[in-house]
Amino acid sequence: MMGAAWTSSMRTEEDQILASELFLAYQKAMYRIAFEILKNQEDAEDAVMNAAMNICRDFGRIKQLGTEERKARILAIAKNAATDIYRKNRKRGACRGDMCLYLEGREEKGDSLEGTLEIFAGENAFGRLQKYVLQLKEKYQHILVMKYYDEMSNKEIAEQLHLPESTVGTQLQRAKQILQQTLEEGEARK
Repeated sequence: MMGAAWTSSMRTEEDQILASELFLAYQKAMYRIAFEILKNQEDAEDAVMNAAMNICRDFGRIKQLGTEERKARILAIAKNAATDIYRKNRKRGACRGDMCLYLEGREEKGDSLEGTLEIFAGENAFGRLQKYVLQLKEKYQHILVMKYYDEMSNKEIAEQLHLPESTVGTQLQRAKQILQQTLEEGEARK
């Protein structure tokens, strides 16, 4: 359960229970997002705890959302908490690993950090797939990450990106087609 200090600002015991249930339901997904951004267990755990506090602060609005909207909002809060820690670490010179170098390179080129959960491509099959995903247009990268990594529905993606749901479906289909072609061409070259 979330600490009593975090939920004590909530008016009712029902709100405290619901907040604890939501935290438990999305804790792993929040950690996964934070870890992908920070590449460090301690910082990822801190980001999840910061996100939990932010969820409690914003709970009045969160509890009014439907289930899918709640999930999207909670995961966005986790992503933002991790991004905040990443930026603080970078300012202090405490950024760790290849991910930091990659993200710093994207910033230097003027690319946005917001919404990117990209990670370095390794030499395994998953790494090769990531390498090909990173070659896609940014709009396709984001939609694929939101759909398959964040496990968001087309409706959630549409709401978060302010697009019609049909556009999300079309872009997902195109992204998968392009990715499949790229994979087939890449494997044929080997």
